Amino acid sequence: MIGNKPHQMTFYQTLYHATWLGQVAANVAVMICAYPAFKSTGHRAFFFILFGYLIGTFDTIFDHTTLPLHKGHPSFIAYLIARKLSYIVCITSTTTGLVLLIRSYMRLAKANAPQAGEPVAIASVTGDESQ
Repeated sequence: MIGNKPHQMTFYQTLYHATWLGQVAANVAVMICAYPAFKSTGHRAFFFILFGYLIGTFDTIFDHTTLPLHKGHPSFIAYLIARKLSYIVCITSTTTGLVLLIRSYMRLAKANAPQAGEPVAIASVTGDESQ
């Protein structure tokens, strides 16, 4: 038990449930954005991001729903190993997607950068370059 007061445990349980629901909601929001981006561009960075968040959602849901049921079960160690491996896949896939996306953006920015001696248009705060 955390602390020595029952209300502290209730607060912890509330945070426990709120964090996993928030994590799942955030993962779903990213997947909702990444899937159309992948479908329209075919850029594999979006696929890696989508896959990483899909595995992350799976991992989060299993961590908060089935983990308490497996404590003391003979296959508990195998379950923990599978979860940790899925976490590694999640992190690796998400990181790969982000690195690919950043590199492609930087390559595009470098290709569109003004050459030395070219005048540079200054955009306003609203992004209107017609000034």
